Amino acid sequence: MKNLLPISDIKKLENLDIRYMPGNPRSYRLDLGKGVLNLEGREQVTKPGETFKVIPIAFRCLQDGLFGQPEKKWCEVYFVNEDGHIGVFMFHGFSVQNLSEAARDLFYEKRGLCEVQWTVNLEKKVNKQGQSYFMAFFDFKPLPKKELEKQRLLIQDIEATYFHIYRSDTMEAKTLFAENYSTHLEPTRAEIEAEKERETALLTEFTPKEERKAA
Repeated sequence: MKNLLPISDIKKLENLDIRYMPGNPRSYRLDLGKGVLNLEGREQVTKPGETFKVIPIAFRCLQDGLFGQPEKKWCEVYFVNEDGHIGVFMFHGFSVQNLSEAARDLFYEKRGLCEVQWTVNLEKKVNKQGQSYFMAFFDFKPLPKKELEKQRLLIQDIEATYFHIYRSDTMEAKTLFAENYSTHLEPTRAEIEAEKERETALLTEFTPKEERKAA
C-alpha cells in the first residue's frame, strides 16, 4: 500500500496529520533475507530487491543482543510515512558497516543523517552455502535549504508535541550514536535549553558589573 512508504519528498509533509504513540512507533522491518521493507513482519511495503528512499527524522546506532540474537551493532531509522505515522526500521551486520562508510563524507561536510534524503539499495548476495540474501547500501542527497528548514520545523513540532522519539523495546540498549533521539528518561530539548538560559541568567546576576563591562 502506497501510504505505508516512508516519505522521501518534503512537500508531502504539508498539511499532514502526524500520529505517534511515544515509545511505540509503527514497527517496520528491513528484511534482508527477502530484500523487502515490511510492516510488522507481515505487510510487504516494497518489492524484493526494490530501492526505496527515506528522509529520517531521527537516527540511532546501538549495540546489544536484541530479539534473541547475539550482541551486535544495530541502526534504527525513524521516519514519517505517507499516511503521517511515525515509524522505524532496523538493520544490523554488514549493512551497518556500509552505512558508516557511506556517511563518512557527511561528517566532513557537517551534515547530519537527518538532513539528507537516503537512497537504500538492496543488493542480492550469495553466501558460501549457496543461500541468497540481501545487503543494504546507502547513498545520500543533501536537502535544499528550504526543504531542510521544513524538515527542522517538522522535528521541532514533533518534539514539542510528543517530547521524545524512541522505541521502548530497545531503549535500554547502549547508544553509540544518535540524532534527534531521546527517551522519556531524559530531559527534553526544551528543558535543556531552559536550563542553559537559567544558568546564564544566574551567572549574569551574580557577576559584578565591572566584570560584565570588561567581558
